[in-house]
Amino acid sequence: MLLEVKARSKDKSGVKARQGGTQVKETVQEYIAGAETVTDDSVTRDYVVVRARLMAAKLLGALCRCICDPQLNSSSQEMRPAESLGQLLLFHLNSKSALQRIAVALVLCEWAALQKVTSIFSESTSGLNPKSKQWQCLDSKRQQAQSTVLETNNDWQQLHLRVHMFTACAVINLQVLPDKLNPLVRPLMETIKREENTLIQGYAASFIAKLLQQCAGRSPCPNPKIIKNLCVSACVDSLSTPSSACPVPPTQDNAKEQKTFSDSERGAEFSLTTISKHFGADLTQSLPYLWENTVGPLRSVVTDNHQINRSAQLERGDAAAQDWSTLSSIRSHGPGNVHRTQTLLLELLAHLFTCLQHPYTAVRHMAARCVGVLCKISMLQTMNSFLERVLPWLAAIDDCTKQEGAIEALACILLNTSSLLVF
Repeated sequence: MLLEVKARSKDKSGVKARQGGTQVKETVQEYIAGAETVTDDSVTRDYVVVRARLMAAKLLGALCRCICDPQLNSSSQEMRPAESLGQLLLFHLNSKSALQRIAVALVLCEWAALQKVTSIFSESTSGLNPKSKQWQCLDSKRQQAQSTVLETNNDWQQLHLRVHMFTACAVINLQVLPDKLNPLVRPLMETIKREENTLIQGYAASFIAKLLQQCAGRSPCPNPKIIKNLCVSACVDSLSTPSSACPVPPTQDNAKEQKTFSDSERGAEFSLTTISKHFGADLTQSLPYLWENTVGPLRSVVTDNHQINRSAQLERGDAAAQDWSTLSSIRSHGPGNVHRTQTLLLELLAHLFTCLQHPYTAVRHMAARCVGVLCKISMLQTMNSFLERVLPWLAAIDDCTKQEGAIEALACILLNTSSLLVF
C-alpha cells in the first residue's frame, strides 16, 4: 500500500454479528500515517504522510538489498527474486501516477544509499556468459529500467516547470505581483529556454510581455535584466547565429545539446517579437533598454559619415560580439513592430549597410539578415536604398569585403521576398 502511495480504502472480509444472527460486511478504512491524522489540517497531514512514505522507503530499500543478495539469486532459479523485484518496480515506475513514480524513486534512493545499485547487475551476472540468452535478457531489462528512470525524470522536470510557469501566468494576469519576482521570472525564462512545445513557448512569451509592462514602474526594475537575457538567448544557436569568434558553425556531435540551443533561440525570438507587438508604438518609451540595446551599439560602430574603421574593429576582438548580438535583436523583434517603430528601424538602414563592410564575417552575415527583415517591412524603401548604395559594391573588385557583404545581403533579400520581387 505504501509503495502504491494511494490513501484509499480496502475492503476486508470482516464479519460482525448482530442480534438475530444477521451478519454484515464491515469495511475497514486504511490511511497512510494513520486514520487519526485524517482530520488534521492540510499542512500537518502532508507532513505526516511524507514522513510515513520516507520511512517506508527506507524499509523497502533495505528489503531490496536483501532480495538482491547473490546468495538468494542462483542461476538455476526459474524466476530469481531480484528479477521479480525489478518487474515490480518497473510496473509502478511505468504507472501514470506521479505519486507511484515518486515512491519508486524514493525506494531506489534508499537502496542506493545502502549499496551501489550500479554494481548489482555485474555482481548478479558474474557467473553468466555475456553471449547467453539469459544474460542478454537480464541486460535488456537493465537497460529498460535505466531508460525508464531517465524518461520519468525528464517528464517530471517538464511537468514541474510547466506547473510553475502556468501558475506564474495566473499571478501576472491577476496583477498581484509579489515583492520578489524571481518565482515568476524564473519559470517563464526557463520555459523560453527549455520548452520543446512551441505553443507553450509562445504562451510564456506573451506573459513575459505582460510582466514587463507591469514592472515598468517598479524600482528596482527587473526589465533590463530580462531583456538582456532574452537577447543573449537569441544568439545561442551557432547553426543559425554565427559568432564573431566562430563564423563557421561547428559540427554538433551532441544532438541533444544542439536541440537545447535551437529551442532556446526560438523561444527568445518568440519573446522579442511578442514584446514588440505587445508594446507597439510605446516600445521606445516603455522599454528604453531594449531599444538602446538594439540601436546603441550599432550607432557606436558606424561613424557619422557612415564609414567603419575596419582595423579598429579588428582590434576590438571579442568585443565585436556585441555587434552581432545587437543585430540579432533587430532581426528577432523587427517583424513585430508597428508602423511608428518600423519607421525608426528603417532609419537604421544606412548603419546596416555600413555593417555589411564589417571585417568580421559573422557581423556581415547578421547585418545582411537584418536587411532582409527590413525589406519585408518596407520593400520599396529598403530596395531603393539597397540598389543605390549597396548593389554597386558588386563591382568593387579591389574590396572583397564589400563584395561579400553585398552578395550576402542580396541573398537574404531574395530569401525573404522571392515571391514578391520581379526583375
